[in-house]
Amino acid sequence: MPGINLPLSDIMYYLMTLLVCSVIHEVGHALAAVRANVRIQGCGLFVFGIFPGAFVDLPTEHVSMLSAWQQLQVFCAGVWHNMILAGTAALLLMMNPYFGSLMYQHDAGVTVVSVDQNSGISGPTGLVVEDQVSAINGCPVRNEEMWRNCLVAVASKPPVGYCVGRNFLELENKQVLDWTVGSQDSNCCGNISESRLCFVEQVRKHYYCLPVRKMLTEFSGTCNSSSPCRNAELACLNPLLDNVTRLVSVNREGRDSVLFVGQPAEIFSAVGVSDWISKFYMVPSRVIHAYETFLKYIVSFSGALAILNLIPCFRLDGQWIAQAIIDVIVPVKSYRNIIGSLVVYSGTCILGSVVFLGLWSLYQQ
Repeated sequence: MPGINLPLSDIMYYLMTLLVCSVIHEVGHALAAVRANVRIQGCGLFVFGIFPGAFVDLPTEHVSMLSAWQQLQVFCAGVWHNMILAGTAALLLMMNPYFGSLMYQHDAGVTVVSVDQNSGISGPTGLVVEDQVSAINGCPVRNEEMWRNCLVAVASKPPVGYCVGRNFLELENKQVLDWTVGSQDSNCCGNISESRLCFVEQVRKHYYCLPVRKMLTEFSGTCNSSSPCRNAELACLNPLLDNVTRLVSVNREGRDSVLFVGQPAEIFSAVGVSDWISKFYMVPSRVIHAYETFLKYIVSFSGALAILNLIPCFRLDGQWIAQAIIDVIVPVKSYRNIIGSLVVYSGTCILGSVVFLGLWSLYQQ
C-alpha cells in the first residue's frame, strides 16, 4: 500500500510493475486461448483508482466446450507466464553483479540516488544525488546493509564524545561559560551561528560553543565514560543534545563531510542509496539502481500475482483452475458443482481473512 508499507518514492516502480505483470498475465491467457482455437472477443487496459491493469475477454461458452485439459491450460497460462516472468527477473538479478561490474564498483561504498528536499539532510551543504558515502560517524559503509546498520548503531548507542585540544577551546571559546550541568539555560550558543554547537565537558562542568566542522577536521578522536582521552591536553566533550538527537557526520568521497543534527531515522527515511558506484562520470549510479529496483519489484509482484491466482477464490483464475481439476478427478457429475462451490467458498473465506488480518495489523501500527 503506497505511503503505508511502501515508500511513496517507489510509486512509479509500483505502477509500472503492476502494469507489466498484469499485461504478461493476460497475454498468457490469450496465447493459450488462441492455441486452443478460442476466439478472443476483446482485450485492453484499465485503471482502477490509480492502479493499472489489463484484461482479455474470452467467450465463456466456447471455453466450456474445451476438454478439461485444454481448459486447464487456458486458465493456468496467466499464472505460468507470471512465474516465468518472476524467474527471468530473478535470474537477471543474480547476473547483475557480473554485468554491472563492467561500469560500476560494488561493495566499495554507497551512492546517494535520492534525497528528500524537505529533509534536514539536504540543502547546499547536505547530501546530493551521486554523492559517494564511505562512513557515518567513523562507521565504515560499503553497502546498503552497512549503511543501515551504521545508522541504527548511531541511533541506539549513547552519543560519542570528542577529544578536543584545550588550546583549541581557549582560542574558539574566549569566555568559558562556567555553568553547571542541569542549569535551566544550557544553550551556550544561543543564536550565534548555525555552524556552531554547544558542547559540555562533564569532568569540569564547562560548556563551549564551538564550530563543529572545524573541530571535527582538527580532532577526529572520540571518547566516552569508559574510554577517556589519553592525552591530558585533550578534553572529552559531548554535544549538548536530547536523548534521541545525534550529531552525525557523513563522510563523502572527494567532498566535505555532511554534518547533521537530528534523529538518524530521518536520514534513513529521507535518503535512498545504492550499492553501486559508477566507474565513469557519464554513467550515473541511478541507472543501475532503477534497473535493479524494477527487477526486484517484478520478482515480488509477479510471483505474488501467480500465487494469488492459484487460490480458488471468486473472480480469480483459481476458481476456474479448481473447477477444471475437479472435473478431471471427480467421476460423478452431480458432485462436481457441490465440491467446486465448497472449495471456492473456502478459498474466498481464507483469502478474505488474510486480507482482513493484514489490514488490521497495519491499522494497529
